[in-house]
Amino acid sequence: MDKRTYTIGLPPAPLLVNSTDISSYCLVGSCGTFTAMSLSNHTSNFNSSHLLQGMFGVSYGGGDTIWLTTGTVLRELHVSHVNETTGYEKLVSILQVDCLLVVVVFECWSNYNMTHAINAFKVTMKFINIGDEALSDVCLTFFWNPSLFLNESEQPPDEHGFFDDTTGMLEVNDTCNLDVSQSLWLVFKGNLPVVGYDVGERDEVFNGASKGLFSNNSEYTGDLGLAARWPLSQHLESAGSCSFMAALSFGGNRTAAREAVLDAIEAQEQLNIVDLCVVNASIVRLHQLGADYVSGCMVINVGSIAANASVFFFANKSGDGSTIYYAEEFRLEHLQPYVPVKLNVMWRPTSGGIYSAGWAAWELPFLPLEYLLNPGLLANITEVIQQLNLTELYLLDNYVARNVFIGSPSPDQAVFPTRIPCDPFPISFPIDFAYYNLTVISTGTVSNIKVSVEGAASKLTAASKVPAYIDRLGTVEISINTTTPSTLKLEGVQSPLSLGFFNFPNPGEYSGAIKVMLNGAECLVLTSFTITYPQGRMFFDSAHNLIDVEHIEESLDSIFTGYFSLYQTARSGMYELDEIPFLREINETILRVYDALIICDPELPFNQAELEAIKLFVRNGGSLLVMVEPKNFTVINELLEPFGIKATSNVTGNLTLTSFKPHQVTSGLSSVTFYSPAIFEVNESKGAFALTEGPIFVAGALYGMGKVIVFGDSDFASLFHVEESDNSKLLYNVFEWLLENKLDLEIVMSTPREGGKVYLGDRVYFLIHVASIGGEDAHENLTIFAVFNLPNGTSIPMWCFHYKDGYYTTMLFTELIGQSGNYTLILWADSPSHTSTFATITFTVLPSPPESPSIFHYPSATQDILLGFLATSSVLALVVGAYFVRRRRFQRKAFIPELDQELAYHMRTMINEVRAVFKELEIMLSDESLDDFERIRIIHEKLPRLKRTLTKLKMLAEIIGE
Repeated sequence: MDKRTYTIGLPPAPLLVNSTDISSYCLVGSCGTFTAMSLSNHTSNFNSSHLLQGMFGVSYGGGDTIWLTTGTVLRELHVSHVNETTGYEKLVSILQVDCLLVVVVFECWSNYNMTHAINAFKVTMKFINIGDEALSDVCLTFFWNPSLFLNESEQPPDEHGFFDDTTGMLEVNDTCNLDVSQSLWLVFKGNLPVVGYDVGERDEVFNGASKGLFSNNSEYTGDLGLAARWPLSQHLESAGSCSFMAALSFGGNRTAAREAVLDAIEAQEQLNIVDLCVVNASIVRLHQLGADYVSGCMVINVGSIAANASVFFFANKSGDGSTIYYAEEFRLEHLQPYVPVKLNVMWRPTSGGIYSAGWAAWELPFLPLEYLLNPGLLANITEVIQQLNLTELYLLDNYVARNVFIGSPSPDQAVFPTRIPCDPFPISFPIDFAYYNLTVISTGTVSNIKVSVEGAASKLTAASKVPAYIDRLGTVEISINTTTPSTLKLEGVQSPLSLGFFNFPNPGEYSGAIKVMLNGAECLVLTSFTITYPQGRMFFDSAHNLIDVEHIEESLDSIFTGYFSLYQTARSGMYELDEIPFLREINETILRVYDALIICDPELPFNQAELEAIKLFVRNGGSLLVMVEPKNFTVINELLEPFGIKATSNVTGNLTLTSFKPHQVTSGLSSVTFYSPAIFEVNESKGAFALTEGPIFVAGALYGMGKVIVFGDSDFASLFHVEESDNSKLLYNVFEWLLENKLDLEIVMSTPREGGKVYLGDRVYFLIHVASIGGEDAHENLTIFAVFNLPNGTSIPMWCFHYKDGYYTTMLFTELIGQSGNYTLILWADSPSHTSTFATITFTVLPSPPESPSIFHYPSATQDILLGFLATSSVLALVVGAYFVRRRRFQRKAFIPELDQELAYHMRTMINEVRAVFKELEIMLSDESLDDFERIRIIHEKLPRLKRTLTKLKMLAEIIGE
């Protein structure tokens, strides 16, 4: 039997026809809709986009048309089968309209019978009466409101519509007013005789078709609407079925379009597949302990051959440490295509709690029960099926499960999920944030809803959005944020401003619970997050991928979808990987924030400024990872040739690589599987080198102080293939090599008392030695700052002063803070030639010092000195805060309104003034001949000017607002 390919549910799904002269993408929908079409003329290099807006409706018993778009989608459109040899694609969806179950199948061919492409898209519909009574006069109606050449200049609608009574064809024609040589014909035809039609003004045609009224007008020009009706069955018995086939074709002339539509209707793909679907299932979410639990489901085979199927109902409870399993099996032998089967089961739970209950259908005589009873094992179910040599791989159709809440008495409310976090929103690093929708289920209306957070997790919870009421089903939105804004107020200091900054998390476990109160009833959602600090930051470029109507397939080129595996591999290595959706270009400002740049299958060219920014980034010590697809070598070679690498050709089909050059990137690899990979040439004189024996499928380069790695394939790293061979290990090796040039931060704490104890009122100094992994002192172009996390959960930034090459100092005045308890010092260091690095140290400040004099002499103006450090820290807070706010705005795609010209000028003047004041102070404090007491005296002398500058800065900030 043929194996099936599969995808996730795609409400708008693309079909592709690729012929010698023209290529077309057609967007179709789960309700049988033709949504849009894009055409690319290879001869004239003319691209065009068109709205189709075609939809079906059904009627019976002489009633009005029920449009399928108003039905209930039971299984969203998904790719059911692909044959690369014939260029065949098959998409399937299932919906219900009243008592009719409708199976929708879309098909297309790019190389039919190995001879030619069919420039059309075929749709087949199967209508099954799942009601108890027969239906009379069942008819199908098609309404069409096309708008061709969306890229032409503005003008009134000018589409020409026709109906040919002889052929039963609906036809549309238009010519692009930007290029009169570009004309398009669209033809739609069904396989049954037409009993009514209309071509006319859009609204009039739609209103008539909705009521089953057709004027039989055959031609119209303008804001066009077309409709036709076909009889499906005069008498459709209960459990009976009927079918309909049609095609929508395209061509540069009427003859070509007509030939294509006839070709498509007659076309047949020889399939030998099983496609089981659990269409729907009744799973009650709240139930009384000890009472009979009744559930039912409908199973259908939408494949091409009969199947021997096993259908299971299962329920398990294991989340609270107990293990309770229940399963019941149904054997369905020779289940014919398009014959739905209804099943029912009765189960009596003997223990309360939260169960996972559901239905599963498999084309196999026996499935190990542990895979049904433990949802955690379903992550590996594909591997199990492959080992059993099964024909079904699309598992989402075969499996429906829900959480069921069992209680005594039956619970009135429940919240799901019961535990977070979960992918794709893990919380690991500073600046991470996630949004979770807590689903609330209730037997009635809930009007009193309250949300609170308990335990250490409360430090990460930024906000919640609580609805005023919930009627049976609703959501509570929770946002989790590891870095939250704060305002720090310091003890004993009469300051003209308070210190606004961010609360940084301490590394470690953050466990607790989100308590959701529903009409006084408590529902807990357990939370557990592990926070660490990254040892390198990478940026995924999505600015050069085509993600639009004409290139829907490229929507998976993102770390949030098809390349989520890159994100997971990076996190496993303690590396942060970011993507900025809808970014238009790469620039130096963005690259400064990161240590490595990942470019995956770019389709859009890089402009000259981008190419120069990337070269400068690598030359200064950044790393570049490029994954190539054999589509547009011109784009990729403009990027790679400065590094001595050039893509020249590609190999067709899957390729397993087993021979590698010795290198850290290839260490420990047995085999790697690539898919139609590109082949490279390397120029060793430019620092490039090969990493595979024979043809070069993996290449690298050393450029300036930076590194480059290039793969001839990107599919190997996608979610679909990353677990094959040693693909995931190759990715991990690459990240380790690209980001290996880390900084080593050694921290020595100095206290004024013996034994290293620190008491409230003491001043603590820290000496930081910054070195490369080779042990060399690092100081050139080094950025380093410190953040102290205080016992009350707030954070305060502090300068790190240059002591000598490779050594820096920072300090903490505990009398300024006025808090005893556990403190954490977080250090961040970065330079263009090194990977950014974090380090932390924890210490304790005891509440009351003994009665003994300190060894340090405090100047008399203590208040002014402390205020000086407050002023210094406030500016550092602005600098560090701006850095993190910039990253957060990139990630959240915030839109900031432009300031008026006068205010913008005032801001620039103020910034320059602040820079000048603190630059002068920094130069004076950097004098290595000064001791700390002299440095404090200098700060004291500069306080009046500092105060004036900061007061003006505060006033400007209030004018600008947040």
